[in-house]
Amino acid sequence: MRLKLYGKRKQQVLEAKIPELFRKPSVNLDQLLDDALAHSKRNKWSYKTDVPRFAKLRERFGKHPAEELTPTEIGNKLAIAAEKEKWAPSTFNH
Repeated sequence: MRLKLYGKRKQQVLEAKIPELFRKPSVNLDQLLDDALAHSKRNKWSYKTDVPRFAKLRERFGKHPAEELTPTEIGNKLAIAAEKEKWAPSTFNH
């Protein structure tokens, strides 16, 4: 009986600690954009056109945790921007 209770308690302790072991700090899109822009500067000829594009993305999504962004949310924000800024239909493809 004691061993059974001990085993049960030990399992409860392990289950409580596991989330702490796997918890990682949240990465916001701002940080990913910094990394992507650094990559663009080192490797792409289109860096100069990437700078204003990334600035727009930063305005819209910068502080948002990257893992919480959904395709629907991104699409909705881009649709609002397209309507507000009168984008050409081909703008969505770039």
